[in-house]
Amino acid sequence: METFLILSGALNTALREILLEVTLKKGTYILTAGSKQPHLWFILEGLLREITVDRYTQQTHTSWFWFNNSFVYAMPGFFDQAHSSVSIEVVKDTKVLLLSYPQCWELRTRFEQADLLFESIRSRYGLARKNHLKKILSIDTLSRYLAHQKQLNILFQLFD
Repeated sequence: METFLILSGALNTALREILLEVTLKKGTYILTAGSKQPHLWFILEGLLREITVDRYTQQTHTSWFWFNNSFVYAMPGFFDQAHSSVSIEVVKDTKVLLLSYPQCWELRTRFEQADLLFESIRSRYGLARKNHLKKILSIDTLSRYLAHQKQLNILFQLFD
């Protein structure tokens, strides 16, 4: 988490006291479309995918992947507690740290820096999605593959 923001000792201690490490099993849906996201997840090791359902055809497609050292949340979802428009599936057994929505708000009331941390997480995620879309529209397929070859090869092995 400290790659997002250098945390004060007090906030770091508070996080260590409340974060829960769990292993999510392959094939589990940790969020289904239409439900509220109860936790913010941080991937220590593993792989999750976001699944979008076309509201007209009901066909599904993968719209995002999260790899190691990623915060995982839906938009809308965790931060605004709106009903999610996507599902999140565990692609392979994944070790995560989780933080509940009430715990998040408690940290925000106790530590000014917590607000900055959560806004930093949201900003980076939004920027990553925007940059991804920009690359899809402006870079040819081969260049995109070469730029993300390591991550794509991981996916190809899993879905082979």
